[in-house]
Amino acid sequence: MDVPIDIIRSNVARALEEDLGTGDLHRELLEESGSVTGSIICRSGGILYGQEWVNETYRQEPELAFEAALKQPTHALNGGMEANVIAEIAVFDPSRAVGMLSRIRDDALTDLNSRIYVAQELVRTHFDFDKVTEIGRMMQPGPRQDYYYYTVMPYWASYQPVGLLNRIHHLPKAHRSYAAASLIRADSLAHVLNAQQIADAERYLTKDELTAVESSLPGQ
Repeated sequence: MDVPIDIIRSNVARALEEDLGTGDLHRELLEESGSVTGSIICRSGGILYGQEWVNETYRQEPELAFEAALKQPTHALNGGMEANVIAEIAVFDPSRAVGMLSRIRDDALTDLNSRIYVAQELVRTHFDFDKVTEIGRMMQPGPRQDYYYYTVMPYWASYQPVGLLNRIHHLPKAHRSYAAASLIRADSLAHVLNAQQIADAERYLTKDELTAVESSLPGQ
């Protein structure tokens, strides 16, 4: 069942008013220095409902949500929760999300997830390609930066190929050929770029690189 967004906003606003305004009534039951944990135990397979309310909380109180995420432990497989919070904030306030990147924990997985999530939203929703390259430049050259580009480039090539093509020269030289290869691979399925644009992308590839890309295309 789809719940109207105005109802979701009202629900979240009332909940936040209790927690931040008049005070959380449930918290009064706990000692100030104490902590509790909880578990959701399912008797059978199901779907955890309510992501829309969580996302709306990020919209109404982004700073509070981010600070709360920083206090949560990191997960070996998913990193820190702030990456997920930043990803949602990037949907409606990309500048704030980019600014928060400097405040994430220095954990490799959290750092990469946060930057990649924000970059993907900048490409898909906001078409702010300059910020995508800016995020990459904020990183020190090395494995993390490489992984950022290797993940973002194919996504960018699929969603906004012209935007990527027009900004290849802004990328570090070591990653321009990979961006060009991503464009050619993506266009073999989408057929968005014209012949001149494909030729422009090919200029960033050596003869051997172009041969390798062409041999990997569908139908080759």
